[in-house]
Amino acid sequence: MQQGFTRSVHCVRDENQLLLPGMHSKARIAPPTLDRLDSGLISPCVSDPTLTNRMFRETLPCTPSPMYAYDAYPAVGSMDGHGRVFPRFFPFAFADAHHIQPKVSRYSSNDTLVDEDVVFMQPRVGIVSSCTPESSPNTTPVARRMLMTPKELRRVSNTVSTPLAGTCSDSSSETAACEPVQILSVLKNSVNANGSFDLSDPIIDINQVIENIVVISRDQAGSRYVQQLLDSKKLCPNEIHQLFVRILPHTRQLTVDQFGNYVVQKLLDDLPESSLGILFNQLTGSLFTFSTHMYGCRVLQRVIDTASVGRLIAITSELKGHVIECVEDQNANHVIQKLIERLPLGDSSIRNLVGEFFGHVPRMAMHCYGCRVIQRMIEKLGGDCLQILISEILANLWQLSQDQYGNYVVQHVLVHGNQSHRSVIVQVIASHIIEFSCHKYASNIAEKAMLCSTDQISRDVIIAAVIGSGGPDSPLFILMKDRFANYVIQRCLEFSHGHQRQMLINILKANLTTLKGVIYGKHIASAIERIMTTTSASSEQTL
Repeated sequence: MQQGFTRSVHCVRDENQLLLPGMHSKARIAPPTLDRLDSGLISPCVSDPTLTNRMFRETLPCTPSPMYAYDAYPAVGSMDGHGRVFPRFFPFAFADAHHIQPKVSRYSSNDTLVDEDVVFMQPRVGIVSSCTPESSPNTTPVARRMLMTPKELRRVSNTVSTPLAGTCSDSSSETAACEPVQILSVLKNSVNANGSFDLSDPIIDINQVIENIVVISRDQAGSRYVQQLLDSKKLCPNEIHQLFVRILPHTRQLTVDQFGNYVVQKLLDDLPESSLGILFNQLTGSLFTFSTHMYGCRVLQRVIDTASVGRLIAITSELKGHVIECVEDQNANHVIQKLIERLPLGDSSIRNLVGEFFGHVPRMAMHCYGCRVIQRMIEKLGGDCLQILISEILANLWQLSQDQYGNYVVQHVLVHGNQSHRSVIVQVIASHIIEFSCHKYASNIAEKAMLCSTDQISRDVIIAAVIGSGGPDSPLFILMKDRFANYVIQRCLEFSHGHQRQMLINILKANLTTLKGVIYGKHIASAIERIMTTTSASSEQTL
């Protein structure tokens, strides 16, 4: 009897204990009624700050607890008989509460969006609830799981409309947003191993390509497809014009894009002059910025290739004051080179462009990018501009000859300069033959002077300087053992003739043993042995 009484006491205690949300038990105690909650608002024992804080807390949304299962429709709430809306994570529901039933878009079996009325969810796992969804003759319950993955939750959250929003988003807009992704997916699956496409069978409708040209051009496969499409000449002028109209507002963005810049370059080749002017106007005002950009400089070079003289002058005017800065830039120096090649010689613009170099030629010639621009100027310029340019080079000849970049500028003067320019350089080399021949970079100029001389006199001057007096103090004995000068001696053997050649060979024959014992003299020794073999063979044939 005592044991039964104890058991009944424990049962009563278990049935009447207040359960926390998420706890499982057969007995559930109903929450306080609204009358009890509202009675505190008019109680004389409650202070005004307490009432204010309570009212403020009731307006705040409830934070979801980890023990609650996320419902399938996070925008849904509960409303009681007094018109009071409870948050969607409110842990209790009441018998007189009815649930808001919003419109929801779901995917049917054929992947189409269908709008339908949704009956509110069944009681959630771990949440005390005493309400049941009211059945409606016009609605059909939707089968669903109580727990959803985060990915499904995000998708449903984007499709569910709140009661204030009214209607859901249009499915056509979502389909349109997926079109570029679908097009790019088709292109990536159709690309060949070499990166080309088979255009004999149209992969994508050209209208879809035109509609999404900006997005397609920013993709590697899409950019290649558009380039190949333009190269194939399968687009009519009207379709090219439509591409141009679509790209025009985004010209600046595509110009500096990794893949879009190639589309802009290809489009420049097919546009008429009027459209080229409109496209050029989109770039003006930022030509210096585009010149220094890795991809923008490529587009600007193509613009210069297709531009008229008036447009070239406009580009030069906008870059005025930034020429030296452009020359020293790894990207913009190509733009300056292209301008020098395209500008007419008699125009004042090229003189203004070159005028910014004067006084800075030695520094530019010894710059890794500036030396290229100076070489283009030597090739293109003429008259007074060329004379001023070469005068600055010759005034700093020894300094430039020793530089790893400046020596190429001096060699360019030997190739493209006139006879007077070459004579000055040859005289300087002959006067300092040991310094030029034994230097890593200056020795290239000594060789080039013999190769580029149009007359034998200039070559004889250098060979005579190498042989000297022919005695022990002759420069030849120093040069034959040097790692760089031995190449100069080989050139002397190649271009020498008559008495000079015989004298040079005799000195080298006498020192053949010494040459074979020196690392850098072995090349000269091999050349002398070949000459001796050839001479003996010719003598035997004569006999």
